[in-house]
Amino acid sequence: MKTLRIVVVIPYDPYCQPFTIRTVMFCRLLSQRGHQVQLFYTPAPSGRRLREDPLGSFGVSPLHRASMADLRCLDHAVAASDVVHVQKPHLRSAGLALVLAKLRGKPVHLDWDDDDFAFHLEALQDTLQTAGLPARGRAATLARAGAALASFGLLERIVPRMADSVGAASIALRKKCIALGVMAGALYPARVGVDAEVFTPHARDSELRRQLRIEGPAVLYSGCFDRVDDLKLFVEVLQHLARLAPAARWVVVGGGAKQPDLVRMLEAAGCASSVALSHGFVPFADMPRWIASCDVAAIPLRDTAHNRSKSSLTALECMACGVPVVTNDVGDMPWLVGEGGIAVGESAPACLAAAVASLCNDPGLRHRQAALARERATTRFGWHETVDYLEQAYQRAVDGRSA
Repeated sequence: MKTLRIVVVIPYDPYCQPFTIRTVMFCRLLSQRGHQVQLFYTPAPSGRRLREDPLGSFGVSPLHRASMADLRCLDHAVAASDVVHVQKPHLRSAGLALVLAKLRGKPVHLDWDDDDFAFHLEALQDTLQTAGLPARGRAATLARAGAALASFGLLERIVPRMADSVGAASIALRKKCIALGVMAGALYPARVGVDAEVFTPHARDSELRRQLRIEGPAVLYSGCFDRVDDLKLFVEVLQHLARLAPAARWVVVGGGAKQPDLVRMLEAAGCASSVALSHGFVPFADMPRWIASCDVAAIPLRDTAHNRSKSSLTALECMACGVPVVTNDVGDMPWLVGEGGIAVGESAPACLAAAVASLCNDPGLRHRQAALARERATTRFGWHETVDYLEQAYQRAVDGRSA
């Protein structure tokens, strides 16, 4: 494949938001393959930086919405590019980049890795159910959320059809693209991957386990805490597991707006003493040892449109560390986890807790599942395979525009 000049635009901050590792790995591997890559990102308004090191051997530029200098820099890069890659049909990334690409006659690739409309709709429902807002506050919340949902809904209908190629991270998103009128030939797999040399069982840290007061099996719960309903499900699973595997200790890693709610729920449930909290997102460099120092990972999922669209990076990172995953049979999760864990068909928290307990209470079963998890993650889900498809998608976009 010939060398391409690629402009990548994302609506997040790779220095502060952990889920941006997906795009960082794409840029890093594309650069290693000889392509010229320039990444534009939206700086986080505030928050702890999770990395200080360079992202890779590619260009990185902030894109402040109010900065004309940043806008001119993006326009110059788009004009010199062969293809423009946008992550998500999102106003902060696809909106601006799509306009500039169309003005400059450049092909566009859309990387669609999540159902943002479903996420924000579910988040609104969660807020209205749990916030206890007065009537005036509910009206204001609905007005703000309604404008955001309208934006997401409109862009999700427009951007996939205007893109020259689309990478869909899950079967649910692929079906959504086809329903929107995207031709099957323009669709490519864009599942998550894992760096098996970084996420490895060798990252296990006995000193960290001592600091976290782990003596028996440790169960990891990791993520972005942004919906109370999800946290309620987790606490219910935790309560059941306390009875089924009393020697187990939870390690909760993550952050988000609802973290104070999680702390209150744990205290109200009388479970706080059995939980070790990271108190915020863990720096990228430390995440492998936090994961590998656990024995089982629990990913409770409600059956929602957003969860059905997920391609779970957390699951693969755990599996690569030799940590078997217990989750619910939602969306692509049973296929993703495969023999590297257990996908529970029943939605009741007690059923998920029973599956976690089966691994906590049986070291032999846990060790066999750990080996299978590591093997599946390292042989089926490398980032290189996804970037192979990404290069094919770019080539289709470039060839189609030339034709």
